[in-house]
Amino acid sequence: MAEDLNDDWWEEKPVSKKARKEEAGDKKATSAAKRAKKQANVSAPPPAAAEVEDETPKITPKLPESAVAPVGKQKKAGRKQFVNPVLANRALLGSTQEAARILWDEVEKALGSGVSVVELETIHIDGSHMVQPDIEYTGDWALIGDFLRKALPDGQKVLQDEAALRARHPRVLLITGSATRGCDFVRGLNGIRSTMIGRFFAKHMKFAQQIEFMEQHKFAFAVGTPGRITKLHTEGGLKFDDLQLVIIDYAYVDVKSRNVFQIPEVQRDLGALLRAHVLPKCITGSLRLALF
Repeated sequence: MAEDLNDDWWEEKPVSKKARKEEAGDKKATSAAKRAKKQANVSAPPPAAAEVEDETPKITPKLPESAVAPVGKQKKAGRKQFVNPVLANRALLGSTQEAARILWDEVEKALGSGVSVVELETIHIDGSHMVQPDIEYTGDWALIGDFLRKALPDGQKVLQDEAALRARHPRVLLITGSATRGCDFVRGLNGIRSTMIGRFFAKHMKFAQQIEFMEQHKFAFAVGTPGRITKLHTEGGLKFDDLQLVIIDYAYVDVKSRNVFQIPEVQRDLGALLRAHVLPKCITGSLRLALF
């Protein structure tokens, strides 16, 4: 409906009480809504900033071919292969003095603290008690023949003159740590001997059979383990009176990389054999030692 042109529109008209109440209610509602919105803004976490893509070019370092794993099915790592034993300090054995020092260190470890200083002085060896041929080898048993030819000036006579031999009296004694290694040495000696070879280790023959062998045969060369050699010497009649050379199989190591002085049971027997029956003869007689 159009306004009356005769009304005085510039004059304020009186507001009713009802209208004032409605206006006050609208203001309160507006204020309450503002407070609620403000509280919501305070408690709400700030919006996550938009991730900005890094446009910087990435450089991948080039690895050597050995460092890059091959693509495809990988084989399972197997057991580490055993490397053919080589004497690490073989170069040190070029002189008899150095060989004597190495051997004496091993003897002291084998004997331990159960031997007095006075006794050690009576069996102490030096370079004059050693024979160390200047040859190149890797501890291969097949080279024992060449070793003996250089270690014994009259080696052929010593090993082949059966008429000069006496029963139970070998000329050369080779001490090793196992029967398997001993059998290898027997094969290596076949080309330089003409007499029987004494095989003195437990797995070859029984103790009684080995005593019978010594009674029936003359042999210039004997090979065996320390325990069986000691038992045959103390109980079976094996004699050391004619010994000229004792060779210790020092180069060989077993699958656990232990040489003859590092296997506990062999070390004990070898130390006792050297202490009681070998080293005293080196000091007082013409018996010599060698490391193979």
